[in-house]
Amino acid sequence: MAVIREPMQTKAVFIDKDGTLLENVPYNVDPGEIRLMSGALQAAHILHTCGYELISISNQSGVAHG
Repeated sequence: MAVIREPMQTKAVFIDKDGTLLENVPYNVDPGEIRLMSGALQAAHILHTCGYELISISNQSGVAHG
């Protein structure tokens, strides 16, 4: 007898890095200038404890400009 399994579903949130997780600093490549947005860490923790995978995204246009 074959066992049929339902596909596993994963909940995920895609979060823009600049202006959402981190303060928006143009061409933010200096680790000394990176600052978390107010409430970002707490919000990420709440989403994680609710079972969401957290995925940070960024277009990194500064890399294209050298």
